[in-house]
Amino acid sequence: MKNRDLLLSGLLIIGLGSVPCRAQTGDTTDTDMRSTGPDTTAVSAPIVTFIELGSVSCIPCKLMEPVLEAIREEYAEQVKVVFHDVRSEAGKPFAEKYRVRTIPTQIFLNDKGQVYYRHTGYLPKEDVVKILKKKGVN
Repeated sequence: MKNRDLLLSGLLIIGLGSVPCRAQTGDTTDTDMRSTGPDTTAVSAPIVTFIELGSVSCIPCKLMEPVLEAIREEYAEQVKVVFHDVRSEAGKPFAEKYRVRTIPTQIFLNDKGQVYYRHTGYLPKEDVVKILKKKGVN
């Protein structure tokens, strides 16, 4: 087993209880705002899916709530906004899928479901809009 697989297995065993809420910036490489279940947002064919991976008990994650809501309202026809609480049973698989090490983490997927941008930490609305515009969101 690779070191990365061992680390992910270890995180899942301890239940992600130790995922820190520290903010880091500049890392570029699914409904209710605080839903931990599947996404049911009614967007027929979004240009971008904006995924927030965090926790309802994380301060930087709470600071992202108004940003997520503003994007959801202003770009409803073009952007699908998703939140997963990675400390909940329903959200843990998404932490593994997107290799979350620090929360909040934002993942931006293009219309084919491919990651085109990733960020860790608080992300101001203005920066989110710039990232969305990279894929043609107006």
